[in-house]
Amino acid sequence: MTLPAPASVADAPVARSVAVSASTQLVARVFDLLVNVIVSLAIVRYLGAAQYGDFVLIVSVVGLAGLLSEFGLPKLAVKEVSREGQKAGAVIGTVTVLRVALCLVSALVAQVALFALGASATVRIAALVASSQFLAEALLSVVVVFHVALRQQHEAAVRLAANVVKLILVLVLIASGANLVALVAATTATLFIAAGLAWLLAFARFDLRPSWERARVRPLMRAALPVGPAMLIGVLYLKLDALMVALLGTRQDTGVYGAAYQPIEYLFLASAVVVQVLFPLLARVHGRDRAAFHRVYQRGSEMLVATVLPVGLVLAVSARPLTGLAYHDEFQAAAVPMSLLALALVFMACNVWQGMVLLAADRQHANLRYLTAAVVLNVLLDLFLIPWLGPAGAAWGTLLSATFLVVCSTAAASHLAGATLTAPGILRVIGANLALLVVVIAARGLGVNWAVAAVIGVMSYPVWLALLRVVGAADLRAVLHRAPGQKRGLVRSIS
Repeated sequence: MTLPAPASVADAPVARSVAVSASTQLVARVFDLLVNVIVSLAIVRYLGAAQYGDFVLIVSVVGLAGLLSEFGLPKLAVKEVSREGQKAGAVIGTVTVLRVALCLVSALVAQVALFALGASATVRIAALVASSQFLAEALLSVVVVFHVALRQQHEAAVRLAANVVKLILVLVLIASGANLVALVAATTATLFIAAGLAWLLAFARFDLRPSWERARVRPLMRAALPVGPAMLIGVLYLKLDALMVALLGTRQDTGVYGAAYQPIEYLFLASAVVVQVLFPLLARVHGRDRAAFHRVYQRGSEMLVATVLPVGLVLAVSARPLTGLAYHDEFQAAAVPMSLLALALVFMACNVWQGMVLLAADRQHANLRYLTAAVVLNVLLDLFLIPWLGPAGAAWGTLLSATFLVVCSTAAASHLAGATLTAPGILRVIGANLALLVVVIAARGLGVNWAVAAVIGVMSYPVWLALLRVVGAADLRAVLHRAPGQKRGLVRSIS
């Protein structure tokens, strides 16, 4: 079937589609975060620092190897279907087959890496089981149809259902005394459930008929050559510190750093909501309407910072009591790296956004270059800081290299894609976050419990956004009240 392109960015229904997609994805990501926090805490307490270090090693190595089976193909599919109006079934079917073919290579790479790291036989077996997720993720290429049609609420429903199953499975296995391999298998099985539900929705809602078109293989792989390595290096950058701690520290150090990084990773994945929703719009308007491209970029940047920055600030000031509440005493050293990583989270999320802007503008080669430089810088920092500061040194390496990375990516987006930021909008967002931080610190100074202080700060945040005119009444009316043929909100700003 040919998927109808979403309405033109000048059409009013796009505003509501963006709002529904973003809000449902946000709900799904929040639930995903809650489930993963519960599952992670249960696994950390069940395994202990040393065995949890093995778990972190498996997740890190398998996650990196899995990028070979993705190779940037889903993002290219979103871009091509959004921009060209090509046959969705042919693009999605071809991408799925290509990713399935790459699964075996990815699993082999994971095993070789673990052998080189001296991993035990149990860890290698668990990693082999975890590698089955590559096939599930290849099947999940079908969610491209939801992204292009701005109907990401379907993907959100799939995520919610899969996470319920994941939570139940892991808790039952822990209660029954399951081993590491069984725990890994449980988290992987839920991906196959998600893939099955996604295909059922694609058939039912969009009459999707996937097909294989050999003629598409070469253009897709040629376009993926800079995107795939850039994604690999980007995730290598995210996973690098855990691997460096495993190489330069003890198993307990790896477990401590993994405990600090785990909530950051989940929050980082949740921050992708803004990027996923707006990327199809960026891809569609690039080359057609320069002013629209700039405005989507400006508004998207403000939305991303307004979403991620308060999370990073609140987590940074709450890391020590949060660590004491969530983990055993042997994980107390995770507080300092968690605070540093919470700040790095903001820069990492912004860099992903800039990378997608460059991809929409067909300038993905630049992303590969500065990501490579950031990885080299991170390795050098880790070699110096980890032996000196332990897990906190790895966190410092991430924060410093993330700062370097966001400077490079912002400059590249401006110079190569013409995506420039205007100071007033971003400064208003930063001002609202500084006000939130003052509220939290003031509440703590008055002796208020840290959790209550954090809640008070978060509840005050909408007030600061309104007072500083980050969000206005017109934005709310654009989503809640749409007159026929009227351009409002995001649509108004880019039309």
